[in-house]
Amino acid sequence: MAKLWRLHLRPKCKDPKDVVRYCLRERILGLGWRGPAQAKGMRGEEYMEEHRKHWGKVVYAVREFMKVKKNHLIWARDEEGGYLLGRVKSMPHPRWDCNAKKYDMCHVVSAHIVGGRSGSEAIRDNEVPGLIKARFSQPRSPAFQSINDDHARDYSCWLFAKKTGADYVPPRPEECFINLLDSYDLEDLVVLYLQQDLNWRVVLSSHAPNTPRYEVTLVRQSLSAGVQVKHKGQDINASLYKDDAQVDQVFLFAASGNYGNNIPKNVTIIHPDELIEFARQNLSLLPKSIKYWWDCSLEAGD
Repeated sequence: MAKLWRLHLRPKCKDPKDVVRYCLRERILGLGWRGPAQAKGMRGEEYMEEHRKHWGKVVYAVREFMKVKKNHLIWARDEEGGYLLGRVKSMPHPRWDCNAKKYDMCHVVSAHIVGGRSGSEAIRDNEVPGLIKARFSQPRSPAFQSINDDHARDYSCWLFAKKTGADYVPPRPEECFINLLDSYDLEDLVVLYLQQDLNWRVVLSSHAPNTPRYEVTLVRQSLSAGVQVKHKGQDINASLYKDDAQVDQVFLFAASGNYGNNIPKNVTIIHPDELIEFARQNLSLLPKSIKYWWDCSLEAGD
């Protein structure tokens, strides 16, 4: 089964444009941390031990990169911020030639790479799952890391197949729809649901800068409500909202499904099935960026 990874392809010590163009031209993906000359010809744990001695530590990104196998998928970004998706075609291996040093490509795999912002295999920003986008914006994250999410993996397999003309049938939307939305689309979906199905109305001036505790404040008749939404990987401690003096009622949605053990009486948990059913019944109401994630799975399943 394909495994999914995220790679920072733009080393700070090199010109990002030169590095990306070199990788696309040579059809490789990789990273730096050049190994010692005496490690030439070594493989596996023997190589990693020499690499550790050379750097005085285990370099996490290199250790993880050397776990990559054929047919794994790697997300990266080009010098303009466009998204790249590569399917690995070789086992990872160290390099010591002049280009390895010049472009800081000292550990590489060969790959079939699609994406960027132009051409027949371009990947638009709205085609990239929210979880993938989030992994590129994490502060102080390693240059290379795994993405352990079945929905993002299955969608990435389908997207690569779509761009290259291969066949791949992903899960139906009900299985992955919520988890593929980015944080902004997820917030919009929750607020649309509360307005359309539960008859709440948004107070525009109450957006996050004025009420940091909530995404937005809503009103209905003489009542007020606050909404908090968390993307996958983030939990919400519902007990923190007990008897909140700012609003009469609190709506919470965490894609992780984790809210702690105590749910106060003034807190209502929104369940994924409610949002999925709302989307199914109100496709014409959904913004294009949200509807895409519904339609792409339907399209692939035809």
